[in-house]
Amino acid sequence: MKAAFRAAFAAASLIAGLSIAPTAQATPYDPSTCDPSAVCIFWEENYQGGGADEYMTEAPNTFTDDPVQSVFNSMDKCAWLFTKPNYTGDYLGLRPHDGRPSVNMPVRSIQLSAC
Repeated sequence: MKAAFRAAFAAASLIAGLSIAPTAQATPYDPSTCDPSAVCIFWEENYQGGGADEYMTEAPNTFTDDPVQSVFNSMDKCAWLFTKPNYTGDYLGLRPHDGRPSVNMPVRSIQLSAC
């Protein structure tokens, strides 16, 4: 009986000693703070990364060999992001006021067009 009581007391003490703290999550970047006439690229997922690089015009060669991790198009035009200079290579298309919180691609050129 004493052994069963001790085992129950030990189990209760162990459970009482454990606490589960909620995991802290980063607050996603608010895409509405992206310049209203820009395509904003971020170096971390969920619109994070110490600020955005903003492109307000077409860019035939952006020199961003490092992979972009998230992107938001604040413009009223469609934006096409290409992996190679001069609008070549693989691409990602974004409609106006659309974003992707998780991408992993170099962006070497950006083309804008009517949708």
